Amino acid sequence: MLGLFTRLISAEQRKRREEGNDKLEAFIKNKFGDKINEMLRLHLLATAPDKCGHGYAKKLVEVVTAQADNECRSTWLLSSNVANTKFYERFGFITVGEVSLGESNPTWTDAPIIMPVMVRE
Repeated sequence: MLGLFTRLISAEQRKRREEGNDKLEAFIKNKFGDKINEMLRLHLLATAPDKCGHGYAKKLVEVVTAQADNECRSTWLLSSNVANTKFYERFGFITVGEVSLGESNPTWTDAPIIMPVMVRE
C-alpha cells in the first residue's frame, strides 16, 4: 500500500517525505540511541473528520499505552501536527523534540511544518 502511495505523490512530496524520514532517523539516533529498539511506537493514528469526538483515537492510544505498561516499555510517537500535543499529553506523553519540514524547499513560502516527537515513560 505504501508503495502505491509513493508512486502517486509528486517528486517534491517524495523529497519532503525523505527529508522528514532522514531528520527523524537522526533525531532518534541522537535522542534515544539503542533504547529505541525497546520502545513501542504509536504510528499513523488518524481519525476521519466525521468520526472525531467518538473516542476512537482515545481507545487506540489507551490500548497501545496499556500494552507498553504491561511490558514495562516506553512509547514514542511523531505527531503530524503541534495541535495534537494536548491530546497526547492527556495520556502522559511529553514533547522531547521536534522535526521540521520546509526550510530546505525554496518554493515553500509558509513557516516550516513542525512535528513534535513525544515520549511516554
